[in-house]
Amino acid sequence: MYTKLKDRTKSVASTSLANCAYHELKKRILTLLYPPGENLLEECLRKELKVSRTPIRMALSKLEQEGLVLHRPGRGYFIRDIRLDEIRSIFQVREFLEVPATKYATETASDEEINEFRDFVRKMDESITARNYDSYLDSAVEFHYRIALMTKNDILCEMVRSLNEKITIVSRILLKSESQLIRSQIEHGDILERMVKRDADGAARVARQHISDSFKRHFQLLQSRTELLTIAVPRSSLMNE
Repeated sequence: MYTKLKDRTKSVASTSLANCAYHELKKRILTLLYPPGENLLEECLRKELKVSRTPIRMALSKLEQEGLVLHRPGRGYFIRDIRLDEIRSIFQVREFLEVPATKYATETASDEEINEFRDFVRKMDESITARNYDSYLDSAVEFHYRIALMTKNDILCEMVRSLNEKITIVSRILLKSESQLIRSQIEHGDILERMVKRDADGAARVARQHISDSFKRHFQLLQSRTELLTIAVPRSSLMNE
């Protein structure tokens, strides 16, 4: 019995360390400390994070499931590049999920939730004014996640966060222009304005346009990166003018 308890304690400890390693590695990936294409060497990660191989491997496996890293047999783990076809797919799924979510949240969120959301958007404005663009890009992910939270649907929340985290990697690489970020924040403000007015259809319409415009910004910039795959993008409501 003592042996089983000891083994269980070790298992719990490994899981806890793996979670810590996962969150730290994910943070480094999303902030480009580990840029796309970089080889994540287990031995180096073990020394950097001061944990054993098992938690590192568990963390890398979870990151692979989320599509942030790629395992190549015999070569190890690499930070995944997001290609043009993936960008299209991500934004298309975002449209499918976030447009009705925005409408539903506008209809059902409490006044307190809307007011808290308004305060959050004001802080995003402050990040833009202060030119703290890294903070702003983090908040942009949180913006869409907070709308999903108002739906009280945990699965939706997780999907929205995951999709927007993938996009923020590309944003940190490509969105260097202050005007692009200001444009994005204006669009966020337009969504908020309609949510405050409880204009559910208007909020959904503006959310759809924001996702479409954001797609075009990312796609056009990413298309210019010659090291990424260029493909013909099929027409959908996302790309319709």
